[in-house]
Amino acid sequence: MREFQNIIDLVERTLESTLLHVMKLRLLQDFPRQINACLDVLSEEDLWWRPNEHANSAANLVLHLAASNRYYFDGSPPANASKC
Repeated sequence: MREFQNIIDLVERTLESTLLHVMKLRLLQDFPRQINACLDVLSEEDLWWRPNEHANSAANLVLHLAASNRYYFDGSPPANASKC
């Protein structure tokens, strides 16, 4: 009977659910490690540097991505949601 349960588990997985699972792992595990490795080589000044007044710094982009991940994957509201 256990053999049939394994087959049922495999059949219930769709391409879409598998893709979503893989992307969630990448967003929550792989990308943060890669981003941290890049940020480790930058100074505090480099993190907040902007090429011009209309551009974002690397630090601002990382803060935005972290808040987005928390919102979409944990259901946590943005830290400044009460200010909106």
